[in-house]
Amino acid sequence: MVIKSRKSHLFIYSALIILIAFYFSFDRKVLTVAVHDVYSGFMSDDPGFSTARNLVDTGGDNKHQNIFLKLQSMASNAYEIILYKLRNNQHNDLKNIDVSIKFSNFKKILNDRAKAIEKDYLDGPSVVNATINYDGRSYKAKVRLKGDLGDHWLSKHRMSLRVSLKNGGTILGFNKFSIHKPRARQYPYEQAFQGTLRQGGNITAIHKYASISVNGEDWGVMSIEENISKEFLEKQRLKDSLVFRFSDDKKWLRYNKTVIDNFPYYRYSDSKLIATISKQRKHLKNELNRKRYTYVLEERLKTHHPKLYSVESHMRAFFASLLWRNQHTLSDSNSRYYLNPYTLQLEPITSDQGMFSLITEELDKDLNRMYLTETYDQVLSSFSDYKNKNKYFVEVLGLFDNIEAKLNQYRKYFPLDAYKQDDILLQNMDLITKDKAILYKWLESYRINDEKVKGNPTNAQAKDFLDHLHVRHYDDGRLLIFNLLPDEVRVNRIVFGGNETEYENLIIPGYVANSYEPYLLQTNIKGIQDDQIIINSSYKNNKRSILAYPTLLSKGMSNPLIGSSISNTSFLIKKDVDSWEVIPGEWTIKSPMIINGSLRINEDTHLNFSRDSYLIVKGEIEFIGSKSRPIIFDSLGSGWKGIYVLSDKHNKSILHNVIFKDTIGLSDGLLSLSGGVSIYGGNVDIKEVSIEGSTAEDALNIINSSINISGLKIKNTISDAFDCDYCIGKIINSKFSYINGDAIDLSGSEVEIKNINASNVKDKGLSIGEASTVDIKDGVFSNIGVGVAVKDGSKASFVNMTIRNYDLYAAMTYSKKKHYDVFSSLKLKNCLLEGDNPYLRQVNTLLTVDGVEVEEREVDVKDLYSSGVMKK
Repeated sequence: MVIKSRKSHLFIYSALIILIAFYFSFDRKVLTVAVHDVYSGFMSDDPGFSTARNLVDTGGDNKHQNIFLKLQSMASNAYEIILYKLRNNQHNDLKNIDVSIKFSNFKKILNDRAKAIEKDYLDGPSVVNATINYDGRSYKAKVRLKGDLGDHWLSKHRMSLRVSLKNGGTILGFNKFSIHKPRARQYPYEQAFQGTLRQGGNITAIHKYASISVNGEDWGVMSIEENISKEFLEKQRLKDSLVFRFSDDKKWLRYNKTVIDNFPYYRYSDSKLIATISKQRKHLKNELNRKRYTYVLEERLKTHHPKLYSVESHMRAFFASLLWRNQHTLSDSNSRYYLNPYTLQLEPITSDQGMFSLITEELDKDLNRMYLTETYDQVLSSFSDYKNKNKYFVEVLGLFDNIEAKLNQYRKYFPLDAYKQDDILLQNMDLITKDKAILYKWLESYRINDEKVKGNPTNAQAKDFLDHLHVRHYDDGRLLIFNLLPDEVRVNRIVFGGNETEYENLIIPGYVANSYEPYLLQTNIKGIQDDQIIINSSYKNNKRSILAYPTLLSKGMSNPLIGSSISNTSFLIKKDVDSWEVIPGEWTIKSPMIINGSLRINEDTHLNFSRDSYLIVKGEIEFIGSKSRPIIFDSLGSGWKGIYVLSDKHNKSILHNVIFKDTIGLSDGLLSLSGGVSIYGGNVDIKEVSIEGSTAEDALNIINSSINISGLKIKNTISDAFDCDYCIGKIINSKFSYINGDAIDLSGSEVEIKNINASNVKDKGLSIGEASTVDIKDGVFSNIGVGVAVKDGSKASFVNMTIRNYDLYAAMTYSKKKHYDVFSSLKLKNCLLEGDNPYLRQVNTLLTVDGVEVEEREVDVKDLYSSGVMKK
């Protein structure tokens, strides 16, 4: 289906005027759609501006613009618009994305749009096949209409689409993304706000821009927003993990929006009950994921559960939205929550922020008027317990130093947009800074409002309830039945696997305000029974049925990162508040040891751990041994689970003259780490540390840290020796031998390496990936599978290196992950590579030897990893 039309600007303006003149004479819905069609058709022709509002908005003009004001804005800029078109401006750096959808499939999308216009919201859109041409290549894709409300689909031009590329393909580095007109994503405010938060360390939506055409029809410059995925998380320096959504859009779209006499105390879409995860079916096949899913759902039911949330990232988002005077991005509809597998806390992923506006009254009145979700209720209600409250606010203030540049960074695509100034934000910042005492007093006294329930539903209201119950099944047979109404509901029958059960005619009491106590039914329906249990209910002769939630687990949800465990440790003395020290000597530890604060261990200390024991320090460590009397961590004979240091960015982990033996990796309850020795966050100082005989996935794993490593020695490992994820720093004078995986595996890191030795390594001496930057000088790799592999947007330089006795290649550059759209490069200078066929350079990567490029060639990366030394 190919549509190609160009109307003159005069005709479009005339059509707009005629439509507006008859606006009050005809069906408003029909006219609204027609106006949007004409307006979006005009915007498809690249008129030089992003939206009519942005022609006149100089920063934070939050007044509603009806169609008359939009027309006025366009008319007052008509000369500039026409001149822009006459100049035939071209965006040479803007990529073209051409979407082709077969007529029958495109008709499904248009039918979904028609239904959405009729309902006033989008419901259950069809997913259809499409072909996308981009940068000379063709991609197979799945496409659907997206967006709850009409700004996404009222016009048949420039509709919002959700795209998923097949076979791992990427466009602009995105595998899954959404296409929006700029105003549907609050341009430029959303992009500037999220970019600022991301700079501070939060997880946020990522936007790019491209010229879009659909079935030959130009749709103009549109926003391309990456959807949340494993790749999305990785590019923001995060390990793949569960991403939660709390509540859903059903109540305000399907109930409040359509029911005139709605019942205000209906718990439909209640955020304490509703929780889903992305790729739910896939993720719940993994038992650890199901444990974590269970844990989060159970914690959310508790009256107080602030430890479930990362304080720093949530307060950063809260303070930023306060300065912006807009909490739209904090809502349940616009936020998702990443479960950090290292902290076992939820971190917000924000999107869809609106424009900022001026605080025009006393700060406390503005604060009291804010609507906050359950998540922020929990974080703020516990904030008075945290020290250094001011640091969170001050850090956010600093993030806005360059906000004006972010607001205007894409004006080259929309040159007629008014320049956006940050005056309003600066005024808000000054006001709140002066009134910090009011802000902190409000925070310290913040309390979660009590739920108020008055009366029961009427018979008329009862007809409109979409569900009566929320039901959770556990693998031990329990059914937890939550009534969504404050009045009794009858369970008529329970169906399992298509067959009726013995459980019927149960009376479920109405919920009590401020309580989420369920009706407990013990059944013989045991094991994992996802999508197998249906509960049929009735209320005032209105029958409904509900599918039970995916099965939750009854065991294994312990969180070792909450609380402490230091019982039966006579060798451990308390030196100060949150400060502990081990008495020198030889000691036996037969149970997990968990410390909040700092831990010091001195020379001449030998700790022997049983197989199920481990050490966790939530704070910082100072392990200072000597060359003649090192600190030794050993097992009682069959391995032990190792140590984990969980730090914030201000903490230090100091390990000098320490020996670790026979670690197997720390796995307990919800916590599962790949490292025998694991350190997350903070500043890591390692000198003369030896790790021997580890059977963990990584003998040493350091994540998100600043590192200074000298004299590290790792030998006899079953897998990788040193896995360094998202770190910055130095590694010098270190040695790795008899390694059954990689000697050093760097992901997303910036590291200088000097005087390194790796021998008898099965896989790679140095694996450099996920946009790392590495400079290495002086070293020897010998008896090795691969000397160095540089991949996935990484850059490396080797100087004075010797690589000998390699099985596959001495030096490789290739692309394993398609979502990195930057070339990988390796530069070798004054290096000795002994052996035949030392180099492998894949097409679209760079490999040079003393300034001369190695010949590139096509490489089947899947084949590389399917056999031989690199087999995974």
